[in-house]
Parts: sequence; structure tokens; C-alpha cells
Amino acid sequence: MEQQIKDAMKVIRANNLGKRSYDEDNDSCLYRNEDGNKCLVGCFIDDAEYTPDMEGQGYLGINDGLKSPMPFSDDVMNSLQGYHDNGLVSEKTGEDFFIAVEHKIRELVAAFPEKA
Repeated sequence: MEQQIKDAMKVIRANNLGKRSYDEDNDSCLYRNEDGNKCLVGCFIDDAEYTPDMEGQGYLGINDGLKSPMPFSDDVMNSLQGYHDNGLVSEKTGEDFFIAVEHKIRELVAAFPEKA
């Protein structure tokens, strides 16, 4: 599980998630915005698989149709999306953002050990 967390954090860092992928008009997070920024779950969705129809749907509404491998169970991914979308890390910037996300991932993996 440790390597899985490290690999997920590499993807998150590579997608520069310190930038927001947010729709101000609808006050909601986006899997992708028009600038190409991705949300915490969106960074794990392959570009070839992403469609704008995914927007507005929670992770559990799109996960069955995804071929992109998710790093964690549906329970962990759904909870992680809620953590991110509810702005619990939005005030964090730079390294503080990544530390907060990794801490939450570890917390969620511990909460769902049989499914992580």
C-alpha cells in the first residue's frame, strides 16, 4: 500500500493540483477545466477517456464506465473527491496542499483497509 500511495502522489504532483479546476458559474469542482487543470480525481482519468459529460457527476456516477485504473478503491476515491470538492484543501497552497492530500489519503486507506 505504501508504494500505491507514493505512486498516486506522483500523479497528483505531476498534474500540479495546486491550481484549481473549478467552475465559478456553477460553484463546483471540475474533472477538467478549459485551461486543462484537473481535480484530485480527474488527474487519474486518462485524457482519451475524459468527456465533458462527466462534469457534474460524482465519482460514483462515472466510475463504472472508466477503464483508467484508479489507485484506490471506490470508497477511498469517492471520499477523496468529497474531501477535495468540499474545499477542505482549497486554502492550502504549495507543499502544504500536497501534505494535506497525502495525509487524507493515508487516513482514508486506513478507514477502508479491506477495500483500499
